[in-house]
Amino acid sequence: MSVEKEKTMLDLDSISRLILEKDIETVVLPRESYFLNHLNLGNKGIFQMTKQFGNINEIINAKLDEFSSIIKSKDIKEDIMTLVDQILDEKVIL
Repeated sequence: MSVEKEKTMLDLDSISRLILEKDIETVVLPRESYFLNHLNLGNKGIFQMTKQFGNINEIINAKLDEFSSIIKSKDIKEDIMTLVDQILDEKVIL
């Protein structure tokens, strides 16, 4: 990492700690985390889903059997589609 980039990252981390009282890594989450957080999967489930599928479109388009290695719930696909409908109906804001 270049010295300039490292200095910028240190500045961002310092600012984040001052304003939000958290490290920058704690604050910056991928969009998928906000989406999956509504499903009450916990941090481990969110991490595994994000790692397995990579993005929201892949999660939404996944088949039920693709979730079996991550989530034990048989209702996960239905829960995801319900969440999508709620977002489209503006009942849930990400």
